[in-house]
Amino acid sequence: MKTFLKEVLLPLLIALCLAAFFKPVYMADGVCDYFLMWLCVGFPFGIRRMCLWLVPFGYGISGT
Repeated sequence: MKTFLKEVLLPLLIALCLAAFFKPVYMADGVCDYFLMWLCVGFPFGIRRMCLWLVPFGYGISGT
C-alpha cells in the first residue's frame, strides 16, 4: 500500500495540482493547447515517468 501511494497516487495528485495551477497558461480562449499542457504538467515528471503512464510495456503493437 505504501508503494502504491508513493509511486502512483502522489505523482497523480501533483500532476492534478500542476494542471489546476497552470490552467490559465495552456487554456487560451477556452481551447486547450495540449503542447503547452504537456510542457507545464508533464515535463516536471521527466521522460521516464511519462513513458510509464503513456506507453504500456509487455504489449505488441496491436496491444497498445
